[in-house]
Amino acid sequence: MKLCKTAAACLGVLATALVLAAPAAAGTVYVGPALNGMVGDSDLETQLVVSNPTFSPLTFTVYEIATRTDGTVRPEGGLVLEEIEVAPGSTMILTGLTDSMDGSMLEITADSDLVIGARLVGDMDGEEVLGARVPVVSSGNAIPGGVMHHVQGWRNDPDSHTAFGIFNLSQSANPCVIDVLAASGAPLIPRTLITLEPLSHTYFDDVLGLIGIDDALDVRAQIDCDRSSYSYAIVQTASGDLKLIEPSQTGSSLFTAPGAEEPCPDGGVCFDLPTFVPSPGNDIFVTDLEGLDPSAIYDRVRVSFDFLHGGWHPVSDGLHGLFWLYRNGTWRGNTFGYVNFRGPNRNLVSQLSNVGLPAGETRRSTQSIVLQPGQLYHVEYEYNGPARVMRTVVTDAVGNVLADMTETTPTNRVPVQDGFTIQIALHREFIEVPTFGWVYSNGRVIFD
Repeated sequence: MKLCKTAAACLGVLATALVLAAPAAAGTVYVGPALNGMVGDSDLETQLVVSNPTFSPLTFTVYEIATRTDGTVRPEGGLVLEEIEVAPGSTMILTGLTDSMDGSMLEITADSDLVIGARLVGDMDGEEVLGARVPVVSSGNAIPGGVMHHVQGWRNDPDSHTAFGIFNLSQSANPCVIDVLAASGAPLIPRTLITLEPLSHTYFDDVLGLIGIDDALDVRAQIDCDRSSYSYAIVQTASGDLKLIEPSQTGSSLFTAPGAEEPCPDGGVCFDLPTFVPSPGNDIFVTDLEGLDPSAIYDRVRVSFDFLHGGWHPVSDGLHGLFWLYRNGTWRGNTFGYVNFRGPNRNLVSQLSNVGLPAGETRRSTQSIVLQPGQLYHVEYEYNGPARVMRTVVTDAVGNVLADMTETTPTNRVPVQDGFTIQIALHREFIEVPTFGWVYSNGRVIFD
């Protein structure tokens, strides 16, 4: 990304971009269920809503993948709409996307500036009834493999029934374990293992009736897939109204309320870190996290702190190391968390772990981010063993999320063994560059 050197230059670039905006690279999202037909007394149809917020024409294509089929196999005759153009500033509604009620999946490949939504519209006795959104799944809201998610609020009674759908966003077969639980927590059916076809959508209308449950409220499903997925439910009432239920959020959110300091969790161990300002000759803060029981095995470890950006090193796209959390021993196989930034010309944030991996191997993810010198930022890092998720969230001073990236952890627990050390503001010759003048404050490490 090329940065402007003056405000006037930035305004000039912006004006030119608005007039001559060129579409960015295309991306792909998935929509489901695609339906068209009668359910009871309701005539249902899935509609695609595509808006173009730019000043240039943008295009997209649609491909229909039949339910429970391998979406990586593209037979002759699959529904492919030729490239569709959306006029500048306009919104387009597409109907007639399928001719069945099987619950197929639509693959939308679109210029990245297009805004894509979808809805299920009902018609009863010639009158439109309240419809519902249907999921539009991208890389931003897909559930990573190994992360359990929950869809709650299923019901089946004389006035309503529930449909359930699950996407496999992986291009490989995807084994998933599904538990269906009553509001009391009691299992309604035995734990079920299903293997989803590659890049597919599986849809069950009246799912509770299908498994023999005629009267139940606030039923919850918990889903754990080996690979990327997304689940949802749609409740339909006897009057034809529809309600989309998407995955519920959990208390593992990395956000905290304004002014609230997170208490140390029961059974956890917390370390508060002092404010640190790197300077020549004092460019790294290193501390052993003393007091951890060597025999303890924790589920997760978290690192959080604020930092005031003190300016980029002359080698601005060098590695500006934020922190390194490692179990005492060698670099190989003991890094539970490492986060760094690169400045102008690259503008990246990266995280990695190498716990238990062979020499030279790491689990790493990188995301684009633009940080400005003189601004305050907040970082939350989590290594969650049971969920198999390594996550870094970067926010600005008012809480806007600038980066949120996840990666699969190499291990499912955090054993203390020989103890832990954390380093802040790394500077190792030929690897990182110093962050002189940056201010690291409100640091905390939590094992729980």
